[in-house]
Amino acid sequence: MGIQGRLAFLVLLLLLLRGLGWPAWPAAVALALRWLLGDSACCVLLGLAVLAWPWLGPWMPHWLSLAAAALTLALLPARPPPGLRWLPADLGYLFGTLRLGLNIQARLRRRPPDTFIDSFERRARAQPGRQILVWTGPGSQTVTFGELDARACRAAWVMKAELGDALGPHEREPTALLMLPSQTVPALGLWLGLAKLGCPVAWINPHGRGAPLVHAVLSSGARVLVVDPGLRENLEEILPKLQAENIRCFYLGHSSPTPGVGALGAALDAAPSDPVPADLRAEIKLRSPALFIYTSGTTGLPKPAILTYERVLQISGMLTLCGVTADDVVYSVLPLYHTMGLVLGVLSCLELGVTCVLAPKFSASRFWDDCRQHGVTVIQYVGEVLRYLCNTPQRPEDRSHSVRLAIGSGLRAEVWETFQQRFGPIQIWEAYGATEGNVGFVNYPGRCGAQGKSNCFLRMMSPFELVQFSMETEEPVRDKQGFCIPVGPGEPGLLLTQVLARQPFVGYRGPREQTEKKLVYNVRRPNDVYYNTGDVLAMDREGFLYFRDRLGDTFRWKGENVSTREVEGVLSLVDFLQEGVRVRWAWLPCSWPPARPSTGGGYTSTCATGSLPMLPPISFVSRTPWRPQARSNW
Repeated sequence: MGIQGRLAFLVLLLLLLRGLGWPAWPAAVALALRWLLGDSACCVLLGLAVLAWPWLGPWMPHWLSLAAAALTLALLPARPPPGLRWLPADLGYLFGTLRLGLNIQARLRRRPPDTFIDSFERRARAQPGRQILVWTGPGSQTVTFGELDARACRAAWVMKAELGDALGPHEREPTALLMLPSQTVPALGLWLGLAKLGCPVAWINPHGRGAPLVHAVLSSGARVLVVDPGLRENLEEILPKLQAENIRCFYLGHSSPTPGVGALGAALDAAPSDPVPADLRAEIKLRSPALFIYTSGTTGLPKPAILTYERVLQISGMLTLCGVTADDVVYSVLPLYHTMGLVLGVLSCLELGVTCVLAPKFSASRFWDDCRQHGVTVIQYVGEVLRYLCNTPQRPEDRSHSVRLAIGSGLRAEVWETFQQRFGPIQIWEAYGATEGNVGFVNYPGRCGAQGKSNCFLRMMSPFELVQFSMETEEPVRDKQGFCIPVGPGEPGLLLTQVLARQPFVGYRGPREQTEKKLVYNVRRPNDVYYNTGDVLAMDREGFLYFRDRLGDTFRWKGENVSTREVEGVLSLVDFLQEGVRVRWAWLPCSWPPARPSTGGGYTSTCATGSLPMLPPISFVSRTPWRPQARSNW
């Protein structure tokens, strides 16, 4: 019997014993405790005790029951079960997540629903002069709640006039944003204005060009694209294709150098800052789309993952679980087209009323100076950020700061230790999760090197499995009955998370097939459904989870998920490349006859970095080991 069955049986037993009377309950509970902790012999004793209860109950005195309980507990194993020492932390985190979940459900079931934009408006009315954003880039500025709300209201009235028919009575058509970091504050005002109208927004990576950018815009389903004026070349390259799809384009500036593209700057300056009626978003529901964030997942081109209003509030609530309060100051160097930068960063701060310090990009040399200047107490990171900080030359003032908490993901154990030894005892909350995923893990005890932790309570709320898989097919291995095979403690396994009514997998915008490809059926029992994360993790006996590998055709580069399909598409434009073969985590171009780096390599490198500037450097080799199956040995 699994842990869920044991807990259910224990609860029923306690209710039964309480109803029948007091004398024998200590002994029975002691037996149940041993059984719950894994002593199979106690299962038999417990069953016999229940069957014999009608005869034992009337004559068993209370002192005899207590003596039996003491003897039973004395026979417990000398070493407690692994993970029992984390019970206080487990219960604390469990109650926090339950409280957060109930609060989200209550908010979104109101009519009209109480979304993140409603929370933002309440804070703007209550504390209009409170500083909410600090921009450290060119033209540095501070923005209060009142100023940001006025900016959002003006954007809402302008976009209401521009969108027109797209503001139907039911589901709103998305608007896509293509912004450089230099336009962070105007872009946030525009996003919040669209949220006041109930319009979902697709945030597109500004580093894309050509075919990948066309794919990103079209897959979002947006009828309007708002572009940073600094990305004029990117837009003009693809403008004919967008116009052929009746997508209207605007610059977030005061003038447009491109025929057929409007400019929103003058209209935004002239628009009123009157409050926007909440009735415009009255049709929003728990699972309505709020954002589209592009994710490479593990296969194919980047896809717009749907973040519902429920999911957005769940992610933004993580700051509360980590102990962040309104007195903190959060520092973020992460881009807004990532969930961590936009939702866990900016939106979480708007929800809590926390000042958010935004940098245009990560700078290892400026990082701690910014933290000291603005009194930062909480920092966000991806693994590379802390690694780069550790690689900078040591300085006497390395520990002179007010940072107490770091929240992020992808931190390796060796960097974790080095970071804390050098910069002080900063508490680290490491988390694991996918933008489109339905389950996430948090390393709330702070175990060095672990990406998260689970326990029997959390696993009942959010079931998942680590199963055996084939490296060749990258699919789960099945037993004779057709079910997946769980791995043992410490063994790497493919992470599958169960899809339930309370834990849905919403998937991606676009063809349903894209979402269906990520689902696995009949995992543990007939007709169950799980989401295939494509990630390989291992879980130790205490419930800590460790990232081991990622399957599929993406790889990580400087915090970005890069799709090898994008690499393939760009390199296929080069005329001297004749063949390409997929190797693990990359796409290898081959030329015939062999191209010398002096003649072809420079062009290839320029082409690739121009279209996909997030790519790592390209290396050329004279030959590759080749097998008859047309696969590289690399």
